[in-house]
Amino acid sequence: MDVPATMVRKATWRLPLLALALVLGAGCGDDEGPTEPPGTISVNFALSPTSVSLVPGERDSATITLTRGNGFNGAVALSLEGAPAGVTATFSPATIPAGATTSTLTLSAAADAEMGSYQLTVRARADGMSDRTATLSLTISPAPTPDFRIVLESGRASVIQGRGARVGITIERLNGFDGPIDLSVDGAPAGMFATLEEDDEANPTNAEVFLSLGQHVHVGDHRLTVRGVSGGLTRTAELVVRVFQSRPVAGAWSYSLAIADDGTLWSWGRNEHGQLGLGDTTDRNAPVRVSAETTWVAVAGGYAHSIALKSDGSLWVAGDNGYGQLGIPGEQHSTFQRVGTDNDWVAIGAGDDFTLAIKADRTLWTWGRNRFGQLGRGDAAVEEVPAQVAGSGWVLAAGGADHAVAIKEDGSLWAWGVNTYGQLGNGTRQGYVSQPQRVGAEDDWLLASAGVNGGAIVAIKTDGTLWGWGRNISGELGLNGEEALIPRKLSPATDWVDVATGSGFTIALEAGGILWASGANARGKLGIPDESNYYEFTRVPGSGWLYVATGDSHALVITEEGALYSWGSNQFGELGQGTSDIQGNGPVPGFKARWP
Repeated sequence: MDVPATMVRKATWRLPLLALALVLGAGCGDDEGPTEPPGTISVNFALSPTSVSLVPGERDSATITLTRGNGFNGAVALSLEGAPAGVTATFSPATIPAGATTSTLTLSAAADAEMGSYQLTVRARADGMSDRTATLSLTISPAPTPDFRIVLESGRASVIQGRGARVGITIERLNGFDGPIDLSVDGAPAGMFATLEEDDEANPTNAEVFLSLGQHVHVGDHRLTVRGVSGGLTRTAELVVRVFQSRPVAGAWSYSLAIADDGTLWSWGRNEHGQLGLGDTTDRNAPVRVSAETTWVAVAGGYAHSIALKSDGSLWVAGDNGYGQLGIPGEQHSTFQRVGTDNDWVAIGAGDDFTLAIKADRTLWTWGRNRFGQLGRGDAAVEEVPAQVAGSGWVLAAGGADHAVAIKEDGSLWAWGVNTYGQLGNGTRQGYVSQPQRVGAEDDWLLASAGVNGGAIVAIKTDGTLWGWGRNISGELGLNGEEALIPRKLSPATDWVDVATGSGFTIALEAGGILWASGANARGKLGIPDESNYYEFTRVPGSGWLYVATGDSHALVITEEGALYSWGSNQFGELGQGTSDIQGNGPVPGFKARWP
């Protein structure tokens, strides 16, 4: 790629132009001298500027301008006194001839000129008049050290998990710097790859940082350092990369949300509370575009409320607000409304009647129904606006029926809320916990799902193993009906990449695009062509699957080509296939999900 080299202009050091008027003649000049009788011929001259700054090897000038008086038209001789060693002065001309009015004084500093500040005297002589003088201030400073500076096209970049971005770099070479520069990028977190492309590898002037993100890079702000090294010089620039959650499709209670490959938001299914955000309460059996905007990055849905996140960090909600789960005033909203004015939200989650969201500083906020402490704030009081949960470092949060699960950047996993089925993973089925409680001591959790209307938690570790605990009545944990009150490994495989759980069923994705399901298969929600329950993970027909989401009783899965498939309950058109058949198993015609 040919990139025009940036021109570097040699710096010169100048002080503001000033004017000093001196008069050769009666009562004029800034230095005292003989006073001529009234009517004597006279001359005024102005020196501009009255001060000059030089570095060795440079030159600068001042202009002398005459104003002749009382009919004087003779020659005026100029001289300079007090110049330090290494500084030479020339007047052009040295004598201003009859009729002329200007001369230029040029000062030149040699390489060995002495540093310091000096007061020089400019003297003017003319026949028939006393000498007049003016002071010129001279400062000689060391030459600026050759240097360079790294300038980023933008000090911030916003990227969605699984996507990429680029940031331009310009190298500004200062004070004649012409050395080679070694560029690098430091500080990228796990799963983020930063590469450089330079116009000249040994002596770059322009470059680009290319960012490539894995699907599970932690959300929030990451601070990278662009570093340039040349000999003993090291110069840096900070690049803040804000990572947004990638959640292109979400299943909810009998409705669905998805983001198309152009960033538009679509919805379909049940709509009794306006949760589709379409301005009415009419059900839809096929995807309908919510708005013309193209900046949506993540969606989540609960019992009858929807949450959506934009790439500018703003948070939007629609649907039922009976428990304050929208975080804004009003009983319900049939169009998406913004939650406050904050623009630093980076991840979202939804329980049945409550909402979870994470900000760029990795603080966790919750609001809505709280009868079992599912908001994690230490009480059971409803919150109608976002309220912060104790702790920091949160990178993922998901809601279930009345419980929640979250992961921190240190890899620890936390759960809270109701514990009827042991979904808190603490070895009991007792009561509820109203504050985040750590599950075990492991620090290698990667992702987790709590499930719409579900009573289980399923999760994947960084080593690719699949784990689960909580409700297993329908076989949703794939453990042949065995209980799991603490995390249990659900499969010997070590290449699981995604998992989602709903009401009594779980669907998990293995590397290579292979899909497996376990649990209740009423209405075909496992994607297996019968309605038998499965108590072990069984392969779902097809291949090339890339992303999985579950609703209460239906599933939504994206293929590697970006096509969206759906199956399961379809009473309200939640499969988006243009019908309201009770069950379905097939692609949504002509619909592309957002996936690179």
